[in-house]
Amino acid sequence: MHDRPGLLSVLSAAAAVTMLLTACSGQNTDAGRAVPAPPEVSHSASLFPEDDLLPAPEPDLEEESPAPAPSDAGTPDAEPTAPTDPAPLPPSPPTVEHSAPQEHSSQQPPVPGPAPVPVPAPAQTAHEPAPVPTPAPIPEDPAPAPTTPPSAPTPADPPPSPAPAPSAPAGVPVGPSLEAFLEASGLTEAHARGEVPVVSSVAEARSLTNAAEHVVVSDGTSHVVFDKGAASEVTQTFGGESYGARFQDSVELIAWDIPSDAGDTLNSAAALAATQGKPLALAPSQTYSYSGTVKLPRNMKGIEGRGATLTPTGKGDAKRPVAALQLETQSSDMSLRDFTLDMGDTTFGIGILGNSVKDVSIQRVNIDRANHRGIQFSASVSDVENIRIEDSRIDNVTGDAHNKGVVNSIVIEAAQEKETTYNLTSPYWDRYTHTGSINPQRLHARNIQIRNNNISGGYYGISFSGVSQSTISGNTITMNMRNISMQNNSSGNTVESNQLLEGGSSGVTIGYNSDDNVLRNNTVVSGRASRQALLQAYQASDNNQFLNNSITITGDGNPQWMMYAGTDSHGTVFSGNTLKGRARKAAIGVESVWDGASILSRGNNPYSYMSSGYIQSPVDNKKVTYNGGFGPLRGVTITGNSFQTTNGSAPLVYVGADVSRGRTGDRRIIGDVTDLTVSGNTASGAYSEKVIVHEGTIDGVGEAKVHFKDSSFGP
Repeated sequence: MHDRPGLLSVLSAAAAVTMLLTACSGQNTDAGRAVPAPPEVSHSASLFPEDDLLPAPEPDLEEESPAPAPSDAGTPDAEPTAPTDPAPLPPSPPTVEHSAPQEHSSQQPPVPGPAPVPVPAPAQTAHEPAPVPTPAPIPEDPAPAPTTPPSAPTPADPPPSPAPAPSAPAGVPVGPSLEAFLEASGLTEAHARGEVPVVSSVAEARSLTNAAEHVVVSDGTSHVVFDKGAASEVTQTFGGESYGARFQDSVELIAWDIPSDAGDTLNSAAALAATQGKPLALAPSQTYSYSGTVKLPRNMKGIEGRGATLTPTGKGDAKRPVAALQLETQSSDMSLRDFTLDMGDTTFGIGILGNSVKDVSIQRVNIDRANHRGIQFSASVSDVENIRIEDSRIDNVTGDAHNKGVVNSIVIEAAQEKETTYNLTSPYWDRYTHTGSINPQRLHARNIQIRNNNISGGYYGISFSGVSQSTISGNTITMNMRNISMQNNSSGNTVESNQLLEGGSSGVTIGYNSDDNVLRNNTVVSGRASRQALLQAYQASDNNQFLNNSITITGDGNPQWMMYAGTDSHGTVFSGNTLKGRARKAAIGVESVWDGASILSRGNNPYSYMSSGYIQSPVDNKKVTYNGGFGPLRGVTITGNSFQTTNGSAPLVYVGADVSRGRTGDRRIIGDVTDLTVSGNTASGAYSEKVIVHEGTIDGVGEAKVHFKDSSFGP
């Protein structure tokens, strides 16, 4: 485990730090090079606007570097920049990477260069690598939604017996039946005698001419009884008499008139629900359009949507996003279910926002037309724990390189220790490349369950930063740059049985001291991928397992690698996976150190992350040749995978062992790759070599070596 710098920021529209690497030529040694471009790190540092009720500061989150798009030129790929810290401006567009030379199905090296280094036999492990730091999490904000003015029901004469109320929408969970409600209210017999009028709205009740002792307002889904002369927080006048509302299990919004801007009414009703320790129940027959934020106080039990739609219209900006629904800081035991948030008329809106909350459940909630963030839970005051997001849908803006740090669908993040030493233009990258460490967590997010959701759009479909002991399963996530990101001390998580579709850069990225995660039985398909690896771990992320996943590259898809293990990420396991289609550099890449001088020390090297030999520093934009890796890379395992590749100019596996003088030029870093196992795999289709090995050298530093535990590859 290694520390990573954290930066507390409250829902800010984080500007993304983009990393663009230039094209590199390739060295064809006996071991191929394929390393995913380091993650773009985009962090935000501004606070989410705090109000009197619900302050919600947010920690900063790390992002990925832009990857080049494929081109038809048969020249070496241009490289995206290395992982960097949050930048104040949106990320620059990706540099153009060129596709690999024309494919051939034989085992032909793609690029002329020095004679390949023969794949060594198993050898002893080299010395332990030093820990590598990771950038901090980046807060993100959702986009607001459209509004529809409410319509009031037409008054009608009260029927002597219950008038047929509107039916609830099909397939939407409903409250108790009218009969059950009358029974629970003790009004069944009086209603049978025609003494309890039932009307469809408060407006209709005002047209009553007979002053009954009780009046029931029901739309078929929501019900409330008004008692004549009763004291109540909600009173109405019917037929010249005062009536007080009597609530049972929920505070029913059908007891109110809903104005064209329903914000004050919704907040008053939520405050009453908190006073009574009940949920707030929406009515499908009502329209809820509002311009501000609906605040959910600490003691209320949540929202029972019953199929209703909320249409917020708030206008925020990058520094002050607007939340449609905001849970009071440190709320607990709250359930939000069965409603739609239409965010189409908002700008810089967050659908559901909570800070330092516990025991929160979101079920069957649809967030439509988002343009910023769908759901965000952050830990800046105390830990976030026991969150369930299930059976819901988020429809967001398609993720691309230009909305990094701005548009994300689900964000879970926890604050790290504040950076006080390194350059605040890019503190995480600066600390990491100087010290090999990242700041530890100040707070944590644990036991987050994200299951069976349909998520479309967002730079990140799901973003974890500082999250542990959590599960992402059974989701369909599509049209993101990264379907799932787990970075900045995100450890001990499980990602399984998800459909990860059309990611522009990766399906799952694990980075910056994120250890012991298991990814299994996921299906990854993309015709958009043109950047890093579809499944990858790097920057001090140890013991991550990628098991029995299927990766298929379709159409114009042309990622750098399909799977990748990078700097200081020991014990990475790739086992039982199926890899189909084209990757530019290699199907699987393994690299110990990102140092341009070492990477190019044997000649052109088109397989490596730093093929161009340098990156642009996110601190001052100058060219730097070192970007991370502090020692040997140990115990990577590649076993039982099925390679069904189509690029005859790229190897199946590239292994790069490199050396470096480090960021300040006074270190002696020897990045041997040790205890490497490549066995039991099968290969078909087109590829240049099964395994290519690169062993870099720098005068005065030394030479790195690759030591195999088993180099048999497979049949």
